[in-house]
Amino acid sequence: MHYNKDFALNCKPGFDIGVTTIVQDSGRFKPANFVKVKAHLGDISNLYGLNCASGVSGQVVITINGPTVFAGVPNNALMPSVQNNILTYTIADFGALDFYHDFQFRCLTDTNAAIGSTVCFDILVTPLNGDNNGSNNTLNYCFNIVNSYDPNDKIVYPLGNILPSQEYLSYTVNFQNTGNASADHIYIMDTISNYLDIESFEVLATSHTMQLQITNNIVRFNFANINLPDSSSNEPASHGYVQYRIKLKNTVVIGDSIKNTAFIFFDFNPAIVTNNTVSEVSLLTTVKENLASNTSIIVYPNPANDVLYIQYGAATKESFGPISIYNSIGAHVLNFSNQHTKSIDIAGLPDGLYFLEIGNKRVKFVKQ
Repeated sequence: MHYNKDFALNCKPGFDIGVTTIVQDSGRFKPANFVKVKAHLGDISNLYGLNCASGVSGQVVITINGPTVFAGVPNNALMPSVQNNILTYTIADFGALDFYHDFQFRCLTDTNAAIGSTVCFDILVTPLNGDNNGSNNTLNYCFNIVNSYDPNDKIVYPLGNILPSQEYLSYTVNFQNTGNASADHIYIMDTISNYLDIESFEVLATSHTMQLQITNNIVRFNFANINLPDSSSNEPASHGYVQYRIKLKNTVVIGDSIKNTAFIFFDFNPAIVTNNTVSEVSLLTTVKENLASNTSIIVYPNPANDVLYIQYGAATKESFGPISIYNSIGAHVLNFSNQHTKSIDIAGLPDGLYFLEIGNKRVKFVKQ
């Protein structure tokens, strides 16, 4: 890897709009608790000091699934139109957006939300036509519901088991100063698993200014002069986080277990050791739909082009009734009779985010 190298960049023809990540910026998804969520999206060239999508108009649709509801936006964030937990932003000029701060909003978690259930966000950024890189126009990300939680923890996404075809794992390290004085300096030590490709390491988001050091497979996040307040004097400001993603090596096989633990140092105190995340490579992924049934269906490929294939879980009944497809604003667009159908033709659908519904099961997919 190479750092601190200066080189010139210019916009090439076309544009690249998309979404890189979504984070819990303040608070956690906890019963009866507010949390501020922040999506990093817009003109991707902003990450490199450019403004290549100036004049490009379009739309951002964020769909919230799980036991939480939209609860407004902080000051200076964009206000979406809201219908049934679907947030729609009409963008006149992507070049005029603040990539890191415009797409913030609050959620309120249900009082009776079950610990371990998930809140998931599906994000679609359009237009797709004319975009130089359509692979970053969609994002699905889920967070666990927690209660009475340790504020210093580590989270991996996707949650649960992963398929051998999984490309990236995303990790978030959350920390909080629960002492009785501000923390002048904080650093995090993270040893990367040998199943992961250190050359693909990429920081996605961080709560405070941070310097990165990588030595072999050990990553150090330095928050020098952070002056993080303690929770008793300023609870909202006592939190911080760093989020990164990294590719799996193409040599992983079924049965490999990818484990990760972070060590958080507040000034000269002993390390706080986070929980150990585990991602098991398996043909059976962990599917959480937050719906009434414990049965499951999986659709692939996702994104799809002309044909969408359906895989039924072992516990599913032979027939749920008709298959229905809805677009991102909830309008019904296709219907199929279901005799345990294994594939459906979606070639006629416009590009975008959709929901496939069979009985009381609903899964998301993208047509592109």
